Amino acid sequence: FFPNLKISGLNAQQLNWIPTPEEKAQAERRAKESAIQNAQEAIQRAEAERLAKESALQRAAKLAERLREMGINPEDL
Repeated sequence: FFPNLKISGLNAQQLNWIPTPEEKAQAERRAKESAIQNAQEAIQRAEAERLAKESALQRAAKLAERLREMGINPEDL
């Protein structure tokens, strides 16, 4: 075994690294925090899309109302 062997900048000890329970817990915490943040961002995007669709529907309804006021049936278009 060659403890001073360098592989891509790592020595043999680093290649055999085993995380401590604290390191493992910290990595799990970071993964959970990242998952929560990703979920929150997805919720925000979905809410923004919902609001955009709602706004588009409101604009379409107003346009349909104006067309009816002009004597045009929007369903005929």
